[in-house]
Amino acid sequence: QGLPQGNLTCASSDGIHADIWLGTRHGLIRHQTADPLALPWSYFNGPRWLPGLSVSAVLRLDGGALVATESGITHLALTQWTLGKKARHYQSLIYPRHDRYGLVADSPLSSFGDLRTFHMKDSDNDGLWTSIYLASQVFRYAVTGDPEAKRNVWKHFTAMEFLKSVTGVPGLMARSIVKKGESYGPGGQWHNSTVFPGWIWKGDTSSDEVTGHLFVYPLVLDLVAHTQEEKDRVRQLIDNITSTIVENGFYLLDLDGKPTKWGQWAPEVLNAGLVGYRDDRGLNSLEIVSWLVSAYRITNDDRYLKALQFLVTTNGYDINLVNTKMLYPPDINYSDDELIFLPYYTYFYAYERMSKEQKAALPENLHERMGDSIRRTWDTIIDRENASLWSVIYYMSGQYPHDKGFGLAGALSTLRQWPLDQINWPVENAHRLDVTLDPALSRAGRTQSLNLLSYAERAFMRWNSSPFSLGGGNGYSEYDPSAWLLPYWMLIYHGLLDPPS
Repeated sequence: QGLPQGNLTCASSDGIHADIWLGTRHGLIRHQTADPLALPWSYFNGPRWLPGLSVSAVLRLDGGALVATESGITHLALTQWTLGKKARHYQSLIYPRHDRYGLVADSPLSSFGDLRTFHMKDSDNDGLWTSIYLASQVFRYAVTGDPEAKRNVWKHFTAMEFLKSVTGVPGLMARSIVKKGESYGPGGQWHNSTVFPGWIWKGDTSSDEVTGHLFVYPLVLDLVAHTQEEKDRVRQLIDNITSTIVENGFYLLDLDGKPTKWGQWAPEVLNAGLVGYRDDRGLNSLEIVSWLVSAYRITNDDRYLKALQFLVTTNGYDINLVNTKMLYPPDINYSDDELIFLPYYTYFYAYERMSKEQKAALPENLHERMGDSIRRTWDTIIDRENASLWSVIYYMSGQYPHDKGFGLAGALSTLRQWPLDQINWPVENAHRLDVTLDPALSRAGRTQSLNLLSYAERAFMRWNSSPFSLGGGNGYSEYDPSAWLLPYWMLIYHGLLDPPS
């Protein structure tokens, strides 16, 4: 790309090694040509890297640099880590800061950037975020057989199981839970549990939660559950959630017996072009079809096959799901990417494990349409993101053109770039010389880039955020590392990376 920033104030190089450090009035730059796996240009800007804004002096050291700013001096150390060592580091961050009753999410900080001031709180999607971490431990166990990973699986599975049990409503999982007397976030619909007195649960559950639950449970069933009791426990949970949605006319019903705002997959909603669901026709069609195929594979229950025939053959959901990703630039919703690719995995994972008889019973052309869908989604926007998790899911689907690939190089580059520090530091990149501004504003009305910056140089993100955002963060929270751990262990499970020693 090129020099990220002008207004140079100082420079340092020993004249031997193929790197040079450049101080500016707005951060620090490093240029290197020795490591083919690293980017030529690196930009260290903001409190993630520096105590101040303007660099007044820099001294190159073996393995890093000593940097002076108006607010203090820092030592930036460059060390070689394997991805396996990085995985161990991230694994160590989960406990205790990201384990609230077995639910995994970000951890607020009372003081700017100070991990000692962490505290626990509910999130709007505790089930989804926990499912990402839980899936990482499922694949970790499948690859390593590590007893610790297996303990983690059952601990966090139990927490997700409780999200459903606590509501007392068939098939309905809570967004989050707190104990009586604990504070909880503003907004939302909170209810006292009648089946587990002393617990309070958050309702109006969205498709985000269903997506997380039905993504990870089949993995637990196949890769971790060994005894018949364990298998029955997981299978019944999958069956209960999916069958209840079918019995309720493809709605997720809340405590009041009415559909939740974002738990609606019925043809009279998706195919009617109702305001609020026009953008979700393809996405929600993909979700419900994937879950039905998965449940049919696991239970062999004809109810799911009949539901598939109704939605696909009668109501054209196979056509809907081809146009899953909305492409109008000001309306691109990156949060939907998570709700697209996790159901993709759910479908292709189920299809791979189906019997010949089950595959033959599926609606005609459904599998072909699924392939059309994931290729269109990838080609139109995902390909340029270097998104590790989407890359491995695309690979697993087997639907990528073999002359184009599935983005493995970009996926590995992102895993390397991902910062060790998970604090959501404030970052601003709109001033950079190497940024090509997108003439269209983002969905939130903010400036965004056309080119992809290093994941180490942007505000922290999960896979539901725009990689082209130029700013964000506040330094008052630490994200859990699941967004990195899941694609890492999936890449190993699917044979794309060697397991750690």
